[in-house]
Amino acid sequence: MVDFDVIVVGSGIGGMAAALKVARADHSVAVLEAAPAFGGCMNPMQKGGYSFHVGVHYLGQLAEGDRFWEILDEIGLADRVEFIELDPDTIDRYVFPDFELRLCKGRERFEDQLIELVPGEERGIHKYFEVYGQVMKATESLLEVGARPSKLLGWLLRHPIMVKYARVPYQRLLDEVTSDVRLQTALAAPWFDYMLPPERASVAYGIATWDHYLSGCLLYTSDAADEVSPV
Repeated sequence: MVDFDVIVVGSGIGGMAAALKVARADHSVAVLEAAPAFGGCMNPMQKGGYSFHVGVHYLGQLAEGDRFWEILDEIGLADRVEFIELDPDTIDRYVFPDFELRLCKGRERFEDQLIELVPGEERGIHKYFEVYGQVMKATESLLEVGARPSKLLGWLLRHPIMVKYARVPYQRLLDEVTSDVRLQTALAAPWFDYMLPPERASVAYGIATWDHYLSGCLLYTSDAADEVSPV
């Protein structure tokens, strides 16, 4: 039987990034995966007669110093891949039967776009982005605090918004800010990125997904990956 310093269960993006970081720290690591292939949610899937290719097409927070750039830097890949920025006016398009939503760069621009899309819902939109700001501020603070139990209580006291929404689904927040179906649909548009409908996803996932992309998105364009050896 082979012994390993670390065993990573699951080979999604998080698992593979963790395994690579451990390996680069000169520890032996085994990655366990129940599915037929590595990749987790990156693998194509079938649902309702449709085939979805959910691999990485573009990424946010990749400007130098941003969170995702820091991850690439930690695992030694930041200087080995190249990206180009997508159109900041149309990073992505969400097409629904009676309207279309364009994902643009910048939270304030996106907020204005939602107000134009759903006139009369300004109050609900502003309330949503107030919660958005509080949740993201708490999330950034948690990254600094880490998982130390002695610090978590103080973090919760400083950020009561996380107590309020810690155990409720994203749909609860949508219901709080608006009863307009079109606005709720728009605010839940990227649910497929986290593979859960609003009634099952967490508030943090729903908000953090928007935050990830609203900073602007980059498209992978380099052949450098051919030079990167797997763990």
